[in-house]
Amino acid sequence: MIPIGFIGAGVLLLAVIFQFMFFTATLKSLEQDAPEMTCQRLTHSDLYGPEDMTMSTSHNVMFISSHNRREFSTEGAILMLNTDTNEIIKLPAEYPVKFHPHGISLFEDEVSDTSRLFVISHLMETLHDDGNHSIEVFDFDHESKSLRHVETLVHESVVHPNGE
Repeated sequence: MIPIGFIGAGVLLLAVIFQFMFFTATLKSLEQDAPEMTCQRLTHSDLYGPEDMTMSTSHNVMFISSHNRREFSTEGAILMLNTDTNEIIKLPAEYPVKFHPHGISLFEDEVSDTSRLFVISHLMETLHDDGNHSIEVFDFDHESKSLRHVETLVHESVVHPNGE
Protein backbone atom coordinates (compact mmCIF):
# COMPACT_ATOMS: atom_id res chain seq x y z
CA MET A 1 0.00 0.00 0.00
CA ILE A 2 1.33 3.45 -0.96
CA PRO A 3 1.11 6.11 1.79
CA ILE A 4 -1.20 9.04 1.03
CA GLY A 5 1.71 11.45 1.54
CA PHE A 6 3.51 9.98 -1.48
CA ILE A 7 0.38 10.30 -3.61
CA GLY A 8 -0.07 13.95 -2.57
CA ALA A 9 3.59 14.71 -3.28
CA GLY A 10 3.32 12.99 -6.67
CA VAL A 11 0.22 14.97 -7.63
CA LEU A 12 1.91 18.20 -6.53
CA LEU A 13 5.03 17.38 -8.56
CA LEU A 14 2.91 16.62 -11.64
CA ALA A 15 1.04 19.92 -11.20
CA VAL A 16 4.32 21.86 -11.00
CA ILE A 17 5.69 20.12 -14.10
CA PHE A 18 2.45 20.78 -16.00
CA GLN A 19 2.48 24.47 -15.02
CA PHE A 20 6.11 24.81 -16.11
CA MET A 21 5.40 23.18 -19.47
CA PHE A 22 2.26 25.30 -20.01
CA PHE A 23 4.11 28.52 -19.07
CA THR A 24 7.02 27.67 -21.39
CA ALA A 25 4.64 26.88 -24.27
CA THR A 26 2.76 30.13 -23.66
CA LEU A 27 5.96 32.17 -23.73
CA LYS A 28 7.08 30.44 -26.93
CA SER A 29 3.71 31.21 -28.50
CA LEU A 30 3.96 34.86 -27.47
CA GLU A 31 7.44 35.14 -28.96
CA GLN A 32 6.20 33.80 -32.28
CA ASP A 33 2.95 35.78 -32.42
CA ALA A 34 4.08 39.16 -31.03
CA PRO A 35 4.80 41.87 -33.59
CA GLU A 36 8.08 43.76 -33.52
CA MET A 37 7.92 46.12 -30.59
CA THR A 38 10.10 49.09 -29.83
CA CYS A 39 10.25 50.62 -26.40
CA GLN A 40 11.21 54.12 -25.46
CA ARG A 41 12.17 55.49 -22.07
CA LEU A 42 10.19 58.61 -21.22
CA THR A 43 11.49 61.05 -18.62
CA HIS A 44 10.39 64.30 -17.02
CA SER A 45 11.98 66.36 -14.25
CA ASP A 46 8.87 65.95 -12.05
CA LEU A 47 8.43 62.22 -12.70
CA TYR A 48 9.54 60.78 -9.34
CA GLY A 49 8.28 57.44 -8.13
CA PRO A 50 5.33 57.02 -10.46
CA GLU A 51 3.05 54.84 -8.39
CA ASP A 52 -0.12 54.52 -10.40
CA MET A 53 -1.49 55.42 -13.81
CA THR A 54 -4.89 55.61 -15.43
CA MET A 55 -5.70 55.94 -19.10
CA SER A 56 -8.21 58.12 -20.93
CA THR A 57 -8.66 56.32 -24.23
CA SER A 58 -11.15 58.93 -25.43
CA HIS A 59 -8.49 61.66 -25.18
CA ASN A 60 -5.32 59.57 -25.68
CA VAL A 61 -3.74 60.65 -22.41
CA MET A 62 -2.47 58.84 -19.35
CA PHE A 63 -2.56 60.41 -15.88
CA ILE A 64 0.35 59.51 -13.58
CA SER A 65 0.55 60.00 -9.82
CA SER A 66 4.08 61.07 -8.95
CA HIS A 67 5.85 61.69 -5.65
CA ASN A 68 9.42 61.33 -4.44
CA ARG A 69 8.72 59.02 -1.46
CA ARG A 70 12.38 59.05 -0.43
CA GLU A 71 11.99 62.72 0.47
CA PHE A 72 8.54 62.79 2.01
CA SER A 73 8.73 66.51 2.78
CA THR A 74 8.43 67.23 -0.95
CA GLU A 75 5.03 67.63 -2.57
CA GLY A 76 3.73 65.31 -5.24
CA ALA A 77 1.90 66.05 -8.48
CA ILE A 78 -0.17 64.58 -11.25
CA LEU A 79 1.50 64.31 -14.63
CA MET A 80 -0.06 63.67 -18.01
CA LEU A 81 1.39 61.62 -20.85
CA ASN A 82 0.05 62.36 -24.31
CA THR A 83 0.10 58.89 -25.88
CA ASP A 84 0.12 60.30 -29.42
CA THR A 85 3.26 62.43 -28.95
CA ASN A 86 4.87 60.86 -25.82
CA GLU A 87 5.01 64.35 -24.29
CA ILE A 88 4.81 64.43 -20.48
CA ILE A 89 3.66 67.54 -18.64
CA LYS A 90 3.10 68.32 -14.97
CA LEU A 91 -0.54 69.31 -14.73
CA PRO A 92 -1.06 72.74 -13.22
CA ALA A 93 -3.37 72.67 -10.21
CA GLU A 94 -3.90 74.13 -6.79
CA TYR A 95 -2.72 70.96 -5.11
CA PRO A 96 -3.71 70.44 -1.48
CA VAL A 97 -1.09 71.02 1.21
CA LYS A 98 0.88 67.83 1.93
CA PHE A 99 -0.16 66.22 -1.35
CA HIS A 100 1.48 62.79 -1.57
CA PRO A 101 -0.34 60.97 -4.39
CA HIS A 102 -0.45 57.21 -4.57
CA GLY A 103 -3.39 55.42 -6.24
CA ILE A 104 -5.35 57.15 -8.97
CA SER A 105 -8.66 56.45 -10.74
CA LEU A 106 -10.45 58.21 -13.56
CA PHE A 107 -14.16 58.72 -14.16
CA GLU A 108 -15.16 59.99 -17.59
CA ASP A 109 -18.64 61.18 -18.51
CA GLU A 110 -18.91 60.76 -22.28
CA VAL A 111 -22.12 62.79 -22.50
CA SER A 112 -20.65 65.95 -20.95
CA ASP A 113 -17.05 65.12 -21.99
CA THR A 114 -15.79 65.66 -18.44
CA SER A 115 -13.03 63.80 -16.62
CA ARG A 116 -12.72 63.49 -12.85
CA LEU A 117 -9.67 62.09 -11.07
CA PHE A 118 -9.78 60.47 -7.64
CA VAL A 119 -6.34 60.38 -6.04
CA ILE A 120 -5.28 58.65 -2.82
CA SER A 121 -2.98 60.95 -0.83
CA HIS A 122 -0.99 59.83 2.20
CA LEU A 123 -0.74 62.61 4.75
CA MET A 124 1.90 61.13 7.01
CA GLU A 125 5.59 60.27 7.07
CA THR A 126 5.02 56.51 6.97
CA LEU A 127 2.50 54.70 4.84
CA HIS A 128 1.40 52.38 7.64
CA ASP A 129 -0.24 54.81 10.09
CA ASP A 130 -4.01 54.43 10.19
CA GLY A 131 -6.34 57.31 9.47
CA ASN A 132 -3.86 59.61 7.72
CA HIS A 133 -5.16 59.34 4.19
CA SER A 134 -7.42 61.36 1.97
CA ILE A 135 -9.03 61.05 -1.43
CA GLU A 136 -8.39 64.19 -3.45
CA VAL A 137 -10.90 64.90 -6.22
CA PHE A 138 -9.88 66.86 -9.32
CA ASP A 139 -11.66 67.85 -12.50
CA PHE A 140 -9.50 67.79 -15.63
CA ASP A 141 -9.90 70.61 -18.15
CA HIS A 142 -9.12 69.17 -21.59
CA GLU A 143 -8.66 72.56 -23.23
CA SER A 144 -6.22 74.12 -20.75
CA LYS A 145 -4.62 70.79 -19.73
CA SER A 146 -5.03 71.63 -16.06
CA LEU A 147 -6.63 70.24 -12.92
CA ARG A 148 -9.13 71.96 -10.66
CA HIS A 149 -9.19 70.68 -7.09
CA VAL A 150 -12.84 69.93 -6.25
CA GLU A 151 -12.71 68.52 -2.74
CA THR A 152 -10.86 66.47 -0.14
CA LEU A 153 -12.60 63.36 1.15
CA VAL A 154 -11.56 62.14 4.60
CA HIS A 155 -13.27 59.57 6.79
CA GLU A 156 -12.21 57.42 9.73
CA SER A 157 -13.05 54.26 7.78
CA VAL A 158 -10.42 55.08 5.15
CA VAL A 159 -7.45 53.40 6.83
CA HIS A 160 -5.69 51.42 4.10
CA PRO A 161 -6.62 52.83 0.71
CA ASN A 162 -4.88 51.60 -2.40
CA GLY A 163 -4.70 48.06 -1.03
CA GLU A 164 -1.98 48.55 1.55
